[in-house]
Amino acid sequence: MATTNPKFITDVVKYTNTERAKAGLPALTTNNLLNQAAQTHSQKMATQDFYDHQGEDGKWHDDRITATGYDADYSSENIAAGQTTPKQVVESWMSSSGHRRNILGAEVTQIGVGYYFLQNDPGSVQYQHYWTQNFAHPDDGQDYWSIFDNFLDGDNGNNTLTGGSGNDYYVDDPGNDLVRGMGGNDYFWNDAGNDTFDGGIGNDTVGDGCQYVDRGNNRFIGGDGNDQVNGGNGKDTLFGNPGNDQVDGGRGQDILYGGSGVDIMWGGDPDGWSSNDDDKLYGEDGNDFLSGQAGNDLLSGGLGNDYCWGDSGNDSLTGGAGNDTLTGGEGVDKFIYNTNAAFTTAAVGVDIITDFTIGQGDKIVLDKTTFPKISSVAGTGFSINSEFAKVTTDALAATRAADIVYNTATGALFYNQNGTAAGFGTGAKFLTLTNKPVLTENQFLIQA
Repeated sequence: MATTNPKFITDVVKYTNTERAKAGLPALTTNNLLNQAAQTHSQKMATQDFYDHQGEDGKWHDDRITATGYDADYSSENIAAGQTTPKQVVESWMSSSGHRRNILGAEVTQIGVGYYFLQNDPGSVQYQHYWTQNFAHPDDGQDYWSIFDNFLDGDNGNNTLTGGSGNDYYVDDPGNDLVRGMGGNDYFWNDAGNDTFDGGIGNDTVGDGCQYVDRGNNRFIGGDGNDQVNGGNGKDTLFGNPGNDQVDGGRGQDILYGGSGVDIMWGGDPDGWSSNDDDKLYGEDGNDFLSGQAGNDLLSGGLGNDYCWGDSGNDSLTGGAGNDTLTGGEGVDKFIYNTNAAFTTAAVGVDIITDFTIGQGDKIVLDKTTFPKISSVAGTGFSINSEFAKVTTDALAATRAADIVYNTATGALFYNQNGTAAGFGTGAKFLTLTNKPVLTENQFLIQA
């Protein structure tokens, strides 16, 4: 059985415009010709057994749009397959730097959506659900760059481009360039070269071309405002700086800094573009979301109540100050407690580990500077067995002689700085393992 679903199409538009509203962008209007081009491509992907932007006839999205009679001066396309609901497919696109850039494009005004369901899919490509979004700005006699005050285009050399106080659009061609946005809500688009982009004040979009065309090792700075900062294929360094930013490293071994504000950070693209790159993510100030994706990543939440998700790979997670939620994901993960100073609840917080897995070899790393009562030798678990104990109530934890005490009933872990004396001294509860694993001395790693 093969069908389409008109409600699915309108819902995709609704969820797309919801995401644009969050970014301060105007809603897109539906265009029937763009719908036609998108629906044709979704149906052909399903019935002609392929999944690609290029059709079996060699045509691309702009060819399909032109064939309907739509005259565009700019267009782009997202495709997806396998997602079963409009909400799910829009969330998937928003989790991908290139697709998210299309959804949040300031240069487009219209949208078309196609959806095709092939229940008994006989081909080798068997996703059943096939989705297409077409975005465009019509050729209405007014250049779509008019929404920007300036258009600055670098050539193949090493350029310095500086905007003004308005909304500027920068196209950075090959070359090692320095680009400064200054004021306004600016848009930066770059190709090859090892470049430095500084968005300055305003809500800026900073980063690489759709589908990760960039291959340079770049330095992207969001500046003040709520920015989107996107890396590409190279080894990039990305700064969100003040504001509620979205920072995406893309492919390559990237270093990401969120800055102040509530930031969302991805080490690599969740749709598989990230390969096995080893990224470093620093949330800094604010309540941040950090996701390492594939690779052996380092995630540090910094200040605030952060969510750190290592995903696949052997990751190192540090929540920092605040009450953080840590999820290691697949692989041998380390949950690190090291403030470079003696323990205080303000510096450590009370964290949650959601998926501590003994069978994977996960470890809780305790630094002796932060936990000075520990005398066990660095480099292993507790070499002095009596420094770790298990109890069944919090009250018992406060009176044990051990330095680190685990409540097996609740999954709570305590630093008991004053031994058998009442309370925990300068220590306190600092962690809860929600799956309540059967911890022994071997699940810890002591470091100096």
